[in-house]
Amino acid sequence: MKQTKTKKQTKSTAKKPKTGAIRFFAALAAVLLLFGVSFFGVSAMLNDTEFIEDEYTRLGTDQEMGMTIPDLSYATKALFDYMRGNRADIRVSVRMNGEDVDDLFYHPKEVIHMEEVRALWSTLTVMAVLSIAIALGLLVGIIFFGKKNTRLRAIGTGLLIGTLVFTGVILAAGLWAIGDFNSFWTVFHFIIFPSSLIDFLSGGMTLEAYNSLNWVFGMDYAMIRMLDELFLPLVLRAGIIFAVEIVALLGVGLICYFRGKRLDQAGSDLVEVRVVEEEERFVPVEDAPDLVLQHRLQNASLEQKKKLMEELRKTPEELEQEALEKTTEPEPINEPAEESEEGFPAAPKPEAAETQKSARKQSVPFADFEPIDLTLKTEPEEEDEAPEHDLF
Repeated sequence: MKQTKTKKQTKSTAKKPKTGAIRFFAALAAVLLLFGVSFFGVSAMLNDTEFIEDEYTRLGTDQEMGMTIPDLSYATKALFDYMRGNRADIRVSVRMNGEDVDDLFYHPKEVIHMEEVRALWSTLTVMAVLSIAIALGLLVGIIFFGKKNTRLRAIGTGLLIGTLVFTGVILAAGLWAIGDFNSFWTVFHFIIFPSSLIDFLSGGMTLEAYNSLNWVFGMDYAMIRMLDELFLPLVLRAGIIFAVEIVALLGVGLICYFRGKRLDQAGSDLVEVRVVEEEERFVPVEDAPDLVLQHRLQNASLEQKKKLMEELRKTPEELEQEALEKTTEPEPINEPAEESEEGFPAAPKPEAAETQKSARKQSVPFADFEPIDLTLKTEPEEEDEAPEHDLF
């Protein structure tokens, strides 16, 4: 039994693997994956010319600027293409208020700002590619770490944690923008353009220093007149993209978690069954069945079975007591046999003969039966008497 308990304790300790590293790397993979996929989702959204034209029509931007929808769409696409590095400059020729305009975005601050945005977008593109690659590498590495059921459950937990963290950051930023858009927009640009923060601090943090920043425009800038009202629909659509990705990854995390939990439960049940089988296999000697007793019980008569059953019902203490009593019983003293006058052993006394006979009956089976003479007893044939002849 000691050997079996040791095995059970070993198996119970093996049920608690360290899964903290798995959860951490799975959560990190979820954040990186959401960032990379969201970035390329937003990039694809900016290529949707039909959506942009519909929004310009709904907002009435064409009438406000005195431009046609195709010219607005063309100028917007030129900005996005330059931002991605697919265009050399942002010089655009359009027709505005019935006049030809050779350079719509002519202001130096617009050119400098778009150069900064282009460099930022290039960096974000590299980061998004690396994020997706690292996330996939982490998930593939986690798959080969630990047991299957424990690994799957830990991956699901990590994906849920990472997704909730990413969702919390997006929601916090959205609530901040809704509550105070100006402060959010300023802090956001200071984070993504650190050089502007240095310029603002070196300028004494005055209003003039703030207005001189490259990303602060007035309403007379064509870029602001085009994109000011279009910004909110783009953000809402990006929010839908984020929501779809978050729900999808949450679903994957929940599936992995509950699937791993089910496998973990099934594995623990299997371990318990194996432990029970090992316990049954390692039966100690004192618990093994008494084959001799079973044989005697099977072949005994009804009275003998009753006696054997009474013996089986006795507790170990009673059996020990009986064995002790048997060992402490005084052995009978064999008195020397009396000799007769002729020197031969005398015949036993009647009482002694009866005692020996009863002892013989107890020790020898069927001692009380008289021997049966199996020899055929035949009566002697009577000789025919010779007829008497009266000779004389």
